[in-house]
Amino acid sequence: MARAQRELGYRPAVGLVVGVAGGWRDRQNRSAEAHRDRELASSLASDDREHTLALARELRGRHLTVITSNLAVVEELLPEPGIELLVLGGTVRRNYRSIVGVFAEEILRQVSADIAFLGASGVRREDLAVMDTTLVEVPIKRGMMAAARQRVLLVDARKFEMSG
Repeated sequence: MARAQRELGYRPAVGLVVGVAGGWRDRQNRSAEAHRDRELASSLASDDREHTLALARELRGRHLTVITSNLAVVEELLPEPGIELLVLGGTVRRNYRSIVGVFAEEILRQVSADIAFLGASGVRREDLAVMDTTLVEVPIKRGMMAAARQRVLLVDARKFEMSG
């Protein structure tokens, strides 16, 4: 079954995509690298992807603000007294444990973050266009990219198999 793909309007700079091999161990390595980037930030944004949850686990014990549409990230960081959670409002997508919609998009227009950590459905090899097959997530990802000074894409090698 073919799924619609929407380009996010983002092409990472060389060296921005962290990690190239799949698997849980590599996901932890990417999270550790993202964690080092996060050391320089006081606020960050994260989306609904699995790698951002792995990153959230690395944030325990820190003092910063996290802006997220990911309910799993909220659950992970809720017990952390040093982390201020800004949870986007909107429609809950239970199967993805994410929040989408016009309310979330409006909140993103009114906030800023030092770094946005984002996942994607794929990265087109020909031009490094970042793609997402979940169309309702695209405006949220674009909003997070617009709100952040830096953008970090958390993907593994499987995401570079996309073509077209």
